[in-house]
Amino acid sequence: MWKMIIMSLFLVPTCWAEEGLKDDLVNQLVGKLGVSQDQALGGLGSIFSAVKDNTDESNFGMFKDALPNLDKYLDAVPKQDSLLGGVGSMLGGDAKKLAGMAMLQKSFKKLGLDEDTLSKYLPIVVAYVQEKGGDKLKNIFNKSLDIEEEEQAEEAP
Repeated sequence: MWKMIIMSLFLVPTCWAEEGLKDDLVNQLVGKLGVSQDQALGGLGSIFSAVKDNTDESNFGMFKDALPNLDKYLDAVPKQDSLLGGVGSMLGGDAKKLAGMAMLQKSFKKLGLDEDTLSKYLPIVVAYVQEKGGDKLKNIFNKSLDIEEEEQAEEAP
């Protein structure tokens, strides 16, 4: 019985790693940006968490339909002490987006990634969102993070 328990301790992390390897978007980030799998997942979770905070529930449901690993990304968001507390949810419009971007940068910093890396993530994620969900989903993504088309062209790797 002890052998089975010990073996399972070694097999479970392997299964998780294999599951991550099947994720095209994570693999793109790891390959193109040289980040670790944990950094890729945490960064994606942070980005999609900001999108969720800045879009309505029905629009965010479209992301869930188009991106099968979305819950896995959201589960990987680094835990952090929020300086904003519940204030972020009371903000509206541009102030809410600005607060969301500040939290996004804070999450990336917690993952050991800088703002430059965040700017390199976004064009890759936008292209993936468009591939999986079309122009409508891409536009919702861009609007939720206040990204303009010109910014994407400048940041593309």
